[in-house]
Amino acid sequence: RARWPVPEGMRRAEIIFTSHGLPWDEDRNPFARAAIWFTTWITFLLCDKVIVLSHDAYARAGRLPGCRKKLHLVHNGLGVLPLKSREEARTALGIDVPVPVIGAIANLEWNKGLHYLVRAAGILKRQGKSCLVYIVGEGEERKFLETLIEEEDVRTEVRLGGFKDEAWQYLRAFDIF
Repeated sequence: RARWPVPEGMRRAEIIFTSHGLPWDEDRNPFARAAIWFTTWITFLLCDKVIVLSHDAYARAGRLPGCRKKLHLVHNGLGVLPLKSREEARTALGIDVPVPVIGAIANLEWNKGLHYLVRAAGILKRQGKSCLVYIVGEGEERKFLETLIEEEDVRTEVRLGGFKDEAWQYLRAFDIF
């Protein structure tokens, strides 16, 4: 069944790819989305197995020609995690405000959409609604987000908390996640 010659007595290793979402869904121009769709399809075809993490991705990736039989749905998840108490988490993050706290834990990458969260904080502020947006994470978009925080005038409403080891343990610090 090898697609290319394999030396006598050896097995070809299977190629398994995990798709953490369908990249053609990202906010890009139509040409880029079409090119990404095509290269994703080719990648899936060249793999022996493709793991997807949601029913939606499984259904939509299954419409790619020749890919349905390669797909395997494996839900991403963990067991029960020992979270810090609300007080411990807020103290550790330096949160001491009497307003709703909206939290996010993410790589600071464009496709995470954190710029929408910063802009939403600006809208809420202009509407006279108080909240704190606390973003845990690091990444290539940090400078952009810092500039956006300045532009939206939400220096006290949005905090970039940086990378935190085992960031999940701070989830109770947030009213909305």
